[in-house]
Amino acid sequence: MMAEIQAVAASIRAAVDIGKAAKSVADFNNFATAVADVNMKLMSVMAAANTAMEKQGQLIARVTELEAELREIKAKDRDAERYHLHTFPQTGVHAYALKDPVPSEPVHYLCAACFDKNQRSTLQPTGMDGAFLKCQTCNSTIQIKKLPTPKVIRKSPWGRV
Repeated sequence: MMAEIQAVAASIRAAVDIGKAAKSVADFNNFATAVADVNMKLMSVMAAANTAMEKQGQLIARVTELEAELREIKAKDRDAERYHLHTFPQTGVHAYALKDPVPSEPVHYLCAACFDKNQRSTLQPTGMDGAFLKCQTCNSTIQIKKLPTPKVIRKSPWGRV
C-alpha cells in the first residue's frame, strides 16, 4: 500500500509539475504575444519617425531656399535704395538715377519700367546728340533732351535762297 501511496504522491507531484509547466507555457505565450505587440508598436513608431524626419528634411530645404530668396530680395532692396526717381527737366520723362554718385561709378540711369519690376536695366544713349536713352531689356526709348528745331531753308522758285 505504501507503494501505491508513493505512486499517488508521485502522480500528484507530476500533475503539479505539469500544471506549473502548462502555466509557464501559457505565461510564455502571453509574453510572446506581448513582445509581438510591442514590436508592432515600435515598427509603427519608427515608420512615423521616418516620415517626420523626411518632412523635417523637406522643411529644412524649403527654409534654406526661402532664406536665399530673402537674401536676394534684401540685396536688391539695398541696391534700389541707392536710386531715386529723376525727372529730365527738358522733357519731363523719368528714369532712376543714383542718389549719391560715387566717383568710381559712371553716371547712369535705370529704366523706370524695369526698375518697378525689380529689374535693373541701364539705359543706353541712342539717337542723335544723345537726346534719347534706350532700355535693352524692355526696348523702351525715352527722350531726355529737346531736339533743336531744324531750320527750314526755302528755295525760291527762281533758284535763289
